[in-house]
Amino acid sequence: MEEGSGNSDDPVREVAELVVTTSSRRVLKRSSNTGSRLHECLDMLKCSLKRREKEKNFTPPNSKRSKTVTSPKKPAKNSIDEAMDVLNNMRGSLSIEEYLAISHRLSNKEHTRCMFMCFVDDARLPWARSLIGP
Repeated sequence: MEEGSGNSDDPVREVAELVVTTSSRRVLKRSSNTGSRLHECLDMLKCSLKRREKEKNFTPPNSKRSKTVTSPKKPAKNSIDEAMDVLNNMRGSLSIEEYLAISHRLSNKEHTRCMFMCFVDDARLPWARSLIGP
């Protein structure tokens, strides 16, 4: 750094030279004034944040991906699978004949299956038994 004639009001001339940092990025090495150091620190912070963001968004190859646990798939709304899940939960309250007759009706008639699924839990069993008849 070169100074003026010794008068404190004379401007200071900065001497700049290229310096390669660890990130292989060229940065001007500036004089030791506070403003330029602040800019240099901010530049390094920006580079660091960008690098972290890239690493965060990087998807590792399949061999390095962590295994994720997924919840079991829910059956489609008002599907035979969904209706049978509900009927299977009611199995303790039904005889085998009732269970088979109701499952047959639910698998063959879509409107019956939709009605069965729309009922509240307490109403399903009496309604399902009414489908079988006396």
